[in-house]
Formats: sequence, C-alpha cells, structure tokens
Amino acid sequence: MWIPLTINDVYDRLTAPEVSALKTSAVKSGQAATVVGSIISMCVQEWRGALRRHHRLAAGETIPSELEAHVLADIRYRLFTRLPGMKHLLDELRVEEWREARRVIGKLDEYVFEDAGEEEPDAQIPNTGVEMVAAENRIFTRKKMAGL
Repeated sequence: MWIPLTINDVYDRLTAPEVSALKTSAVKSGQAATVVGSIISMCVQEWRGALRRHHRLAAGETIPSELEAHVLADIRYRLFTRLPGMKHLLDELRVEEWREARRVIGKLDEYVFEDAGEEEPDAQIPNTGVEMVAAENRIFTRKKMAGL
C-alpha cells in the first residue's frame, strides 16, 4: 500500500523529549511545523525519485508502506542535523538506522512493492495490429525538394 507521510507520523516516531526539543528549537512560533513539513516533502521526493528508476509510482506524495521506517529515519536524521541544538539527540542507534535507510535507497531495484495502480482494462487501447502503407511512386523526392 502506498501512504503519505505527515507531521504526525514524524512526531509519532520521536520520543516526547525529542518532539519538545524540536518545537522549542524554532525561533518563531510555528516555524518547527514549517521546517518539518519541508523536510518531509524533500525526503519523500528524494525517495520517490529513487523509486522512479525501478518502479511504477502511485499518485501524490506517497511512498510504499514497506519503506515508511526508512523514510522516517531519514527525515529524523535530517531534522536533527538541520535545526540548531538538535544534533546531540542523534545517538549511535539513530545514526545506524539512518545509514541503513541510505543503504536501502541505493538498492531499491532489489525490492518488490505493491502495484501502484495500473490503468483500468477499459482505458487501454486495444491492439489491432499494424498496417503498412506505402506509395509506389513517390511524389516528393530529394531531387524535387532540392535536397531537403
């Protein structure tokens, strides 16, 4: 199944102190939500770009549910390295999850995901074969067209 990622998905992946630190690290009120939203969008687009090389994509800013943990690990790492005073929250386990996510994004051709929604059979153009058409006498020749 292909799913969208939201700010709540990111917050659910973080501990309460991490969410609190994320919200207080922003200088202005509401800035954390803007930063989180832009990083979610950037990461989802990066993962979709990597998927596009090997798989058919579903509509919208969605990812295969099988990749949710990896994409969220990528988002968390980028949040903690982007905002001031957050890098200390990256322990060795979190960094290893991010490294694993980066390994996965490099090997997406080895994965099989649920079909992203093929066209309906009625929407497909039926195969009626090919008819070859050729004239015996050419009306336009290079000589008549002055080499064009």
